[in-house]
Amino acid sequence: RLRGGVKLGPLTGENALAALKTAAAVTAGGAVIEKYTDLGETAITAFAKAQGELFSTNLIICLCTFCSSCLAPTFPAVKTVAVLWLLTLILNLQKDGVLGGDMKAMKKGLQKYLP
Repeated sequence: RLRGGVKLGPLTGENALAALKTAAAVTAGGAVIEKYTDLGETAITAFAKAQGELFSTNLIICLCTFCSSCLAPTFPAVKTVAVLWLLTLILNLQKDGVLGGDMKAMKKGLQKYLP
């Protein structure tokens, strides 16, 4: 239960996908508004920019999922989003030297992810 007695509900694949779609919409909407209007950034768009490539990656994955689901009516969107996020994680770990290479390079790459 959240403050005020509101239930959040179970965290399912569909709920997680809806949250990712919302974040993608905020990212795309904020970028369009900033580019084509005289309005400045908002707190939400500033937060999205501060996260680095996280929100951009999410936007690309959601757009790919949306386009693919338009082409195939029985498209497994939740599984595709999960696979694309795992692929992104693996590519980032490989880019940072965590995967592959010698132990010194792996340790150096892991420093980015350790507290």
